[in-house]
Amino acid sequence: MASPKITLYTNRGCPWAHRAHIALKELGLQYEEVTIDLSVPREPWYLEVNPRGLVPSLSYDGNIITESGIVAQFLADAHPSHLLPASGPADNALYRARLAFFVDAFFSKVAPHFFASIRSASEADRDAAAEALVAGVVKEVEPLLADTEGKGPFFGGSDKLTLAEVLSGSFLLRILGFSKPEHGLVSAKLPALLEQQAPRFKRWAEATIAHESVNFIWEEKAVADKMRAKFAPKQHVSVQDECLTAFNEFRLSKGKTKYIIYKISDNKKDVVVDAVGHDQDYEVFREQLAASKDSQGRPAPRYAVYDVEYDLGGGEGKRSKIIFISWVPSDTPTLWSMIYASTREVLKNALNLSASIHADDKSDIEWKTVLSEASGGKAGK
Repeated sequence: MASPKITLYTNRGCPWAHRAHIALKELGLQYEEVTIDLSVPREPWYLEVNPRGLVPSLSYDGNIITESGIVAQFLADAHPSHLLPASGPADNALYRARLAFFVDAFFSKVAPHFFASIRSASEADRDAAAEALVAGVVKEVEPLLADTEGKGPFFGGSDKLTLAEVLSGSFLLRILGFSKPEHGLVSAKLPALLEQQAPRFKRWAEATIAHESVNFIWEEKAVADKMRAKFAPKQHVSVQDECLTAFNEFRLSKGKTKYIIYKISDNKKDVVVDAVGHDQDYEVFREQLAASKDSQGRPAPRYAVYDVEYDLGGGEGKRSKIIFISWVPSDTPTLWSMIYASTREVLKNALNLSASIHADDKSDIEWKTVLSEASGGKAGK
């Protein structure tokens, strides 16, 4: 069988395009590389190749394939290997489903906190983003790496790269590489936090970025410099006076006001009050928070404060504590996830609150979870 004629339209500094390089390298395929300058408007000829103007685009025997995940999947399917088994029989289909779920968990629960970190304006914000990233890993990704215990270091216990590493490798290079103090993009505390709380993930990530097919085009300093310039915040989101006034009135209401919901304005400049609630039923608040919509009716992130009342038990009486909640649904667009993540500490510090919860699913803010966080686990004991 003749070798396919492959042309890769790419930019080596783009993590999405990097996926195609990893797949082609690991599969041992020869290809022509055409670099697309992403800093200027796309040339008309490239818009004929890919009307969206994005990279990567792949020409495979004259057929154009776009979008990085689709390109990598196509290459893995067209050239059967250790990257991905054929879709049948059922065991193979189940493996493919698990791999797809793993990749989705990584990009929906972990990667947004990385983007928030590189957009952060302060070390405190980067530390907070790192803690949120690790929390996402611990809850969503670490359990999916159980098969690596005592086996190969890659997904499913494989001793060779899989499509999971092809799709995530370029981001792992950035997450771990940018945690070096000289880059100032990701908290330097991240590696230790991962070692302590998510050792499987850390082993998997380190094995992935050490693989030649993953790192052969990687230029850490050059990419870090560009990322810092690209994602440096052009402006800070400000907490409006109305937010502080509403909060002070809330604290003095002695339980009459139960919660405040805040949002970032559509122009991305200000934190403003979205709603004030008096209903004593926690589920009313929870439903309202989860039902938050943007100006176009789509699910939207929010911040909230809630007055948690609880009984210590043992005759010690009732207590109350205000808890801060960051609500960022898992399907929130990346830009808004970044903005909310980098502004979270700004608002929390302005309100002088310590107890907090970050939630991307309604199950994260069930009453028992909120009660435990507010009471330090002492409620009812």
